[in-house]
Amino acid sequence: RRRDLRMEAVEDGVVVQTADGRSVHLLNRAAAFIWERCDGAHTLEVIAGGLADQTGEALGRVRQDVAAAVADLRQKGLVE
Repeated sequence: RRRDLRMEAVEDGVVVQTADGRSVHLLNRAAAFIWERCDGAHTLEVIAGGLADQTGEALGRVRQDVAAAVADLRQKGLVE
């Protein structure tokens, strides 16, 4: 996770804003769960396992969703 981002919890997830205010992203609950764990200490497997436990979804599918979400977060510049 980039350290220069501002975060505010909202009812359905998290709003993430760049320090200069030029970019704002609304992350739903699942994306927020993933983003908050992109801290260098959690592997994708650990993140997927936690999300699967939370949602009750099959781990195989969640692994794919987590990988896609992290790629999207990276493309948006929210993770390094």
